[in-house]
Amino acid sequence: MTQVIHLNVDMVLLDLDLGTENGADLLDDLQTIGFEGKVILVTAGVHDRDVPGMIRKGIAGIFMKHNPPSLLVQGIRDAMKGAVLFEQDLLRRALEVSEAG
Repeated sequence: MTQVIHLNVDMVLLDLDLGTENGADLLDDLQTIGFEGKVILVTAGVHDRDVPGMIRKGIAGIFMKHNPPSLLVQGIRDAMKGAVLFEQDLLRRALEVSEAG
């Protein structure tokens, strides 16, 4: 994990489903080591209730795998300029869950 710092990485594309591990758990590790770059989670699906916590951990966005790769490329460019990458429906549902909880 510390290689992310030593290699001066600007962005991490992090798959949410890593088999035996959950990519969201690695967000804590990135915070612990002081990673200041951008993180975009790449996933086929995410629970609405998990999104607010991941946002608090500093992700730059969530890219859903059903979208075309061209959107990911544009999302990376936009995130590097400070924008966030979230599908509007996902963000709306996540905020509704967060407000209800």
